[in-house]
Amino acid sequence: MVYLDYNATTPVDETVFQAMLPFLKQEFGNPSNRYPIGNTAKQAVEKGREQVATLLNAKAAEITFTASGSESNNTVLKGVAYSYKNQGKHMITSEIEHPAILEPLTFLFREKRLRSDLCSGRQKGHSRSS
Repeated sequence: MVYLDYNATTPVDETVFQAMLPFLKQEFGNPSNRYPIGNTAKQAVEKGREQVATLLNAKAAEITFTASGSESNNTVLKGVAYSYKNQGKHMITSEIEHPAILEPLTFLFREKRLRSDLCSGRQKGHSRSS
């Protein structure tokens, strides 16, 4: 079988799987709690944050982990709209974009936080304003 929807999910790399295995079987504590198994999980999350920051040449405090792509999209789109509310209220996207993008934009439009343009999927790229 040829799997072509890598935007939805991807296989886990064996190195990642091995690194995660203890947290899937024994060390599955909530990193936000202070009991011992939670502390172990928190240390692992912070180690991962440092590793990602190093990979991206960023600071660990700049790395935010989310539970899903939808949560990430919501965080970014709403965060940009709220942070830059005095500098511009216009976002452009495609009407064939994933609902995880369209729904937060629709929310922001309804809340009068921004004006959005949806470019059509048609060949000439016409747009319609919201």
